[in-house]
Amino acid sequence: MLRTLTKNDRTCAVYEEMLRGRARIFLDRMNWDVSVHDGKEVDWYDLNADPIYIVALNGDGHVVGSLRVLPTVGPTMLAREFRTVFRKSIDVQCPTTWECTRFCVHSSLKGGAVRHFNASAELLSGLCELALQSGIKHIIAVYEPSMERLYRRLGWSPTCISTSWPWLRRTCCGLWDVTRDAAHALRQRASEF
Repeated sequence: MLRTLTKNDRTCAVYEEMLRGRARIFLDRMNWDVSVHDGKEVDWYDLNADPIYIVALNGDGHVVGSLRVLPTVGPTMLAREFRTVFRKSIDVQCPTTWECTRFCVHSSLKGGAVRHFNASAELLSGLCELALQSGIKHIIAVYEPSMERLYRRLGWSPTCISTSWPWLRRTCCGLWDVTRDAAHALRQRASEF
């Protein structure tokens, strides 16, 4: 089950649980340089921008994964934090292109790889549906090359528009086309498991 949150939902239990899950993934498991306070991973965009969150919940209503999207006409991680990471400069400011960040599926999720795949399909299906309903034509995001296999299996692969400089950890910046075919493929993958 999916739930969409906005900045108005910052006091709800699902929002709090999402931030705790992000801390476990991005700080504890991936060892990223992120800010964690009271067990919750929160950054400038959560506090100051106007993000939309898509949250996947299990049958008991607990968060199993989430992602965040922001319009590229405002401040984005790509324009600020990742500005010097890529070989080709990425300067996207378009009302129909939104940035996706903080995509994660919780490692404590029961059901192993199959359930992780299902949660990923569900989250990306929700993202694609939200984009279609909102007139968003492209999603842009930073991702690790190891994720490309998952995106192919889900039926919604990005076009890599730039890669990081060789001396940095290998990272890609990709552009996903938002189409009804992609939404259909993601719905199919999510329902298969």
